[in-house]
Amino acid sequence: MLISYGLLSESKIGPINPIVLIFKAQRMESFLLPHWLATKGLWAQWSALSASKKLVPQTQVSKCFGLHEYQEAIDFYKANMT
Repeated sequence: MLISYGLLSESKIGPINPIVLIFKAQRMESFLLPHWLATKGLWAQWSALSASKKLVPQTQVSKCFGLHEYQEAIDFYKANMT
């Protein structure tokens, strides 16, 4: 958790200017889908996952690997990044 109380150091928070957050009453929040899904019921989880598939209409799997083939998978990815 990050709480910014002001601009006493006169430094940015990474690339973020705290003045914008303070004087425009803005805030930042994180979002992680698995944590959000864990708070939802089964029907809401199914609906959310179904809706998210529409965001990426065409997905093509180049190759599948077992967990024991992790090094081959990394090498394949490096040679065939898309």
